[in-house]
Amino acid sequence: MKSEEALNAYRARKRADQARFYARNRDACLAKNRSWREQNRQQYKEHKARYNRLPRTLFFSSIYQQIRREQDVYFCIRSNLRRRINRAIQNGHKRGSAVSDLGCSIPEFKTYIESKFLPGMSWDNWAQDTWHLDHVKPLASFDLTDREQFLQACHYTNYQPLWAVDNLKKGAR
Repeated sequence: MKSEEALNAYRARKRADQARFYARNRDACLAKNRSWREQNRQQYKEHKARYNRLPRTLFFSSIYQQIRREQDVYFCIRSNLRRRINRAIQNGHKRGSAVSDLGCSIPEFKTYIESKFLPGMSWDNWAQDTWHLDHVKPLASFDLTDREQFLQACHYTNYQPLWAVDNLKKGAR
């Protein structure tokens, strides 16, 4: 029992020492971490993917999303719109406000998107790590609480297929 108490005391002292060191050398620590991530991109990417799949991470992420949806009306509208369009495409829904707001049917929308595919794009590789359905004019540039602007944002001509990397670089531009 004494050795366990000693070990816990040692760990507590070590954590306190590390916290003090970080507080004194914050910029150097951040630069060192940034440098390591740049030199070990693949290893960092794999670690981050494993971490993001942990039940604890998924749980806290869902709570964060839920709270944000309750507090931020624009975030709620954007996430609902994305989810409903994605489900309509994947499940072949033919009705619903998400489909009617597109300005065309789901098969017509898929044909429109296919006409804009870049080499290597297909519905089979439409996923998180390959390509995204991007808004030509970002949702952030619309007042989504105004029905007219909402319909412009949702219109099928405001969509394009874009490689995931390019879409993430583009952001809300």
